Amino acid sequence: MQAADPVRHPATPGPARAGWRVDPGQRQPLRSGLALVGACALLLLAFAAVPALHFELETGANLAVHTVLELASITACFMVFALGWATFERERESIVPLVSAVFLAAGVLDAVHMLSFTGMPALVTPSGTGKAISTFLAARVLVVLAMLAVACVPRPVAVAPRLRWLLLAASLLLAMVVAWEGLSEPAIADLFFAPGLGLTPLKIGVESAVIGLHLAAAAVLAGRLHRPGSLPAAHLLCANLLMALSEFCFTLYATPFDQYINVGHVIKVAAYALVWRAMFGDALLKPYQALEQARAALAANEERYRLVFEHDVDGVFVGDRGGLLRDANQAACRLLGTSLAGLQGRPGTDFIDTTDPRLAPLLQQRERHGRAVGQLRLRRADGSPFEADVSTVAYDDAGGRPLASWSFHDLTELVSARDHIRHLSATLEERVRERTRQLEHVNRDLEAFSYTIAHDLRSPLASIEGFGSVLAERLGPQLGERERHYLDRIRAGAVSMSGMVDGLLVLAGLARSTPEPQPVDLVPLVHEAMDALRGLEPARRLELVLPERLPVQADPRLVRVVLANLLGNAWKFSAGCDPVRIEVGLEPQPEGPDAVYVRDHGAGFDADGAQRLGSPFQRFHGQGEFAGHGIGLATVSRIAALHGGSLWARSRPGQGATFLFTLGH
Repeated sequence: MQAADPVRHPATPGPARAGWRVDPGQRQPLRSGLALVGACALLLLAFAAVPALHFELETGANLAVHTVLELASITACFMVFALGWATFERERESIVPLVSAVFLAAGVLDAVHMLSFTGMPALVTPSGTGKAISTFLAARVLVVLAMLAVACVPRPVAVAPRLRWLLLAASLLLAMVVAWEGLSEPAIADLFFAPGLGLTPLKIGVESAVIGLHLAAAAVLAGRLHRPGSLPAAHLLCANLLMALSEFCFTLYATPFDQYINVGHVIKVAAYALVWRAMFGDALLKPYQALEQARAALAANEERYRLVFEHDVDGVFVGDRGGLLRDANQAACRLLGTSLAGLQGRPGTDFIDTTDPRLAPLLQQRERHGRAVGQLRLRRADGSPFEADVSTVAYDDAGGRPLASWSFHDLTELVSARDHIRHLSATLEERVRERTRQLEHVNRDLEAFSYTIAHDLRSPLASIEGFGSVLAERLGPQLGERERHYLDRIRAGAVSMSGMVDGLLVLAGLARSTPEPQPVDLVPLVHEAMDALRGLEPARRLELVLPERLPVQADPRLVRVVLANLLGNAWKFSAGCDPVRIEVGLEPQPEGPDAVYVRDHGAGFDADGAQRLGSPFQRFHGQGEFAGHGIGLATVSRIAALHGGSLWARSRPGQGATFLFTLGH
């Protein structure tokens, strides 16, 4: 029996606890205990309400009944002491020594009380009711103080083994002093019982105080019924209620032979029996229940261990310190190429390569720390070696025998893959150089092809356009409208083709270009490009929006080409606007350098077309709407890429277009 729960459990999650509740472990003891209290209360009520039930026993019969009841009470006290004393051997943080010592003292006082009762032979002084009451009250006061201590101590209290012997000696000494005083002092007999008058006010007052303390202890225990733990609060609560009923009976009797004194002794025996039941459950039943739970948990743990052991993907074998294998799982048998019977009893050195220089340091580490992890070379049953990750632990089994377990994972595939990676890494540089040489050769061939095609096309195209001009000049008056239209189409096609050839030459030249970035202010370059465009169409009005400076890091020659193409497109596609509004500036980006933008308010194009930016000969408008070859934006995209940047656009048909490009960091 403990004074408080050894562990504070967290409250059950959910809504706030409303009202009074009882822990499930306390419900059955509380129901049975309250039923006993109710039965005793009804018995007492029946005697009080029905005068016909009142009785007085003869002296001899009453002495026999009283002796039997007191012997039962004394036996219960000694049993409580024995159980409590045994409990302390198991739980050192408890007030059990106090309770058990008090009940031993109460048993001694009850024995003196029994021997001093009316009708008993003289013991030191003549026996009598008043003399017996003195030791009886002393025992009741000791018991109620012990019950109050059990209820009120909030947590386990460490009690040294030596202190419990002092408690036992003090309680026995107190019991003997009180008993001797009651036996040897004749005046004490008149303090509690007056012949012919009955109980004195002092006796009733002491009994009332004891009743109050029992009820207080019961109230405190009722407040602890919701706590799970080892304190048998329900049994002790009901025992205190029974003791209070018993003490109430001892305030009602008029003679030591009537019904109230006998009912009071019966209820007192029931209360002591309930205290013993609480001690029995705590001292004997609970350890066996805990042992049974521990056995069940151990069996479950063994089952879980066996499942993990047998189905682990890594191999595990166990051997004694002498090196002989005792057990292994299925994975170990599979990886080592043998059966469990082929492993058991064999030395572990049959499967561990003892020539591996890593073995000795691994075993030394295990000796120092109890466990070690590393890599070793193991051998299969057929003698073939393989690399493995190993973990080994030294321990003693339940019988104290020294054992060692080895867990290992086959690294054959990993080692093979690692060797392959090393081979690839060793040849990577040479393969990269070879691929680079091949790529450079292909690029040179493509550049030569593009340059040759473009260069060889320029001469026939010039001839076509030249002879077309001569025909138009000489035969112009003689040609009809249809023939003149065909001739104009031939000349326009030659001119367009010549522009494409020029664009191809530019793109081919970019492939051989290496940018030389330097600080450049784009504002003068923008003015230069716009002046050239206005010179071609001086009649068009222009509204140019520019900041004072546009600093970038770029190759001046190449960025001039970028601006010429983008501003040329803005000028061309704003043909229907008066005035032409063109904006150039910097737009911050979430990541990377600011983007340069060129914005116009001209024809615009479908945003889906922006996916084709940078591809040669891709146009957003038909040739009949706006002239062009589809080379300019491809050129801009290549130059941005050469600088480590990119090109993109935002546009909608009829709402202008914004082209943005970055030039790297």
